[in-house]
Amino acid sequence: MENVSQTSEAEEVRHDGERRYDELEDVTVNALSALNVENYLNHSSAQYRYIGERMIALRGGFLGRVPRSTALEGSAVVVALVRLIKQSDRLLLGTLSGMECISATPGLWNRMMCEWPMGDYGYTLAEYINEHGLAKGKILELGAGVGHASKFVRIDPDTMYIKTDLNRVILRMYNRGGVLVEFDIDSDAIPGRDLNLVFASNVLHCARSKPRTLKNIFRMLAPGGQLVFSEGAPEVQPGREWCLSPLFGFLDGWWDRGGFVDLDQWYAWARGAGFSMVAREPMWCGRYIVGNLIACRKDSLGAD
Repeated sequence: MENVSQTSEAEEVRHDGERRYDELEDVTVNALSALNVENYLNHSSAQYRYIGERMIALRGGFLGRVPRSTALEGSAVVVALVRLIKQSDRLLLGTLSGMECISATPGLWNRMMCEWPMGDYGYTLAEYINEHGLAKGKILELGAGVGHASKFVRIDPDTMYIKTDLNRVILRMYNRGGVLVEFDIDSDAIPGRDLNLVFASNVLHCARSKPRTLKNIFRMLAPGGQLVFSEGAPEVQPGREWCLSPLFGFLDGWWDRGGFVDLDQWYAWARGAGFSMVAREPMWCGRYIVGNLIACRKDSLGAD
């Protein structure tokens, strides 16, 4: 009976995850239905054409289902999407940017990054680091942002912890302790060397050239050092797009960098940069894969 009970509990968790993601997709599609897709598809800006294409892809995977109203209408990502939709005319005219629209609501960006679903990427990353005791020696976080990963990482007392982000204001506002460094992941001027660990949560897909950024991270690490990162998946199932692509399409650093990348591509780029692969752990939401935790190691000096 114990095995039956455990199976039942696991099934309930799976169904809860499926329902939650389905509800998020429901409320996202429902909100986007207020927009005229043609205004986006025919826009002179590549950004808004990208958003229109993502809207079409999302609706295509939604055929045959009726949107439902849920408690997720109050979640940060949905609140942000509704704000953007209400400002659609200004956005299309170019008098307001997506980030300006979201930032006009105090604390909304912080909530977006820390609440479900985006906050799960940072938590999953920290959980892996803690489980394997990797936060020791000399470590560096890329895109520390609002601390959605670092707040969960258990740091060894003697660790040298370098926190980097392109946005100095956010870095100083939300990150306490460690060495704070303003850093652009597209830069070849690396912020540290001989590191034991580099980690990042939903950051590396923002790199202009992923292969080059991975090679620079390889340069940062000491032999035996690890790169551990969490990244979202472009499709939660084959042919079913991640439902927040239209939302993040409003933000520079997403639409112009191609959005999320599939696992096989990350593997190919990491190996091309000189890394050996250590682990891949899918992030499940019921039967949907919303992302992956990837760990790789520098086993040799490589080219500098």
